[in-house]
Amino acid sequence: MSDSALAEAMALYKKTRPRMVVSHTAPSEAAKGILKDLVGSYFRRKRADVESRTSRALQGMFEVHPPSAWRDEVSLLGGDE
Repeated sequence: MSDSALAEAMALYKKTRPRMVVSHTAPSEAAKGILKDLVGSYFRRKRADVESRTSRALQGMFEVHPPSAWRDEVSLLGGDE
């Protein structure tokens, strides 16, 4: 995703303030917490994704508006509605 498309996604997220988000990865801070005590090659690889551009962008979205549910391939996160 280009920088401009990512900025557009952030603007749309701020405008619509979704109640639920489904993503292929978690916001960076949530992913750090989820993965910190897990072991194995899969989890080592996932830790590398924690600081990805996508995870950082999702973290920014979560900070702007925590939806009531955030579902990714690792966990379910709760926030304010």
